[in-house]
Amino acid sequence: MKVAVIRNPVAGGAKAWPATAHALSLVFPGYMLVETRPRQTADQVREVLAEPFDLVLAVGGDGTVGPVVDGILSSNRPDTAFAFLPGGTGSDFSRNFRFPSDVTARLKVIADAQPRRIDVGLLQKRSMGDEVEWSHERHFINIASVGVSGAIVAGMDAARGTSRLPHSLRYRLISMRHILRHPGHGLRLVVDGGQVYAGPVLVAAIANGGWFGGGLHASPAARVDDGELNLVYAVDRGWFGNVKTFMAFASERHVNHSKIHHCRGKVMEIEPWPQAISIEADGELVQAGLGKNDQAFRITILPQALSVRLPDDWTSSD
Repeated sequence: MKVAVIRNPVAGGAKAWPATAHALSLVFPGYMLVETRPRQTADQVREVLAEPFDLVLAVGGDGTVGPVVDGILSSNRPDTAFAFLPGGTGSDFSRNFRFPSDVTARLKVIADAQPRRIDVGLLQKRSMGDEVEWSHERHFINIASVGVSGAIVAGMDAARGTSRLPHSLRYRLISMRHILRHPGHGLRLVVDGGQVYAGPVLVAAIANGGWFGGGLHASPAARVDDGELNLVYAVDRGWFGNVKTFMAFASERHVNHSKIHHCRGKVMEIEPWPQAISIEADGELVQAGLGKNDQAFRITILPQALSVRLPDDWTSSD
């Protein structure tokens, strides 16, 4: 089997890399290793797929997995099989599946598995002009979101390389700061052509997978193979109410919460007003400061778009 391994060298699992590399050499002898460069992962994957590979294996967190998937689907070989080894501090996408915890056992499952098809989201930006045009921004595999989550990711980006704090502690501090100071972003949310909400929100997440934010089970109803997206949005309630909303997410009491709403659809649009917002996908900043003059983003589900090697008893139901 011809395998390309795409590894983030600064992901949270960097210390485990020697053991992972040994396991890879046992299960996939002769694999090709590519180490990612910031903001260039998708381009690197497209370059790799200038020639055929049987498998592209991502090693890292969601910020590695998402761009690798985008690179595969925007390459000349979009049917190339994909697999992943969690190695980052988030790794929320991996929570949707059941895999052995042992690295060698997991790799053997991947090697023996038959490729299956799962859904992927497509994020597009509406461009200015006489006619409405939607430009390709990127594919995402797990969740795209705006509001405080986008601000948190933007804050993490700004702190990258300047803070000596551990990633997990830095994430918690930046998250709490933005939750306490969140201005209440005004959004217009449209699902399958119909407006579902217009007003201030704390967060709006468009989910293909169920988890984001380092383990928050934002959308328990989300399935990566059902051909639909799940929208979860929380109404802004001021700093005290927003802290309570965050606690509801953390304790999974948000499903029937009066200020947290859920709906499903195939095409969703997000239009900001009047202040700028930031949008993230798979834990990576897509655009900082999206304002009302930037019009809107559209998120479309692409059913069965990605070939993935998963265990025979895989499930996306827990």
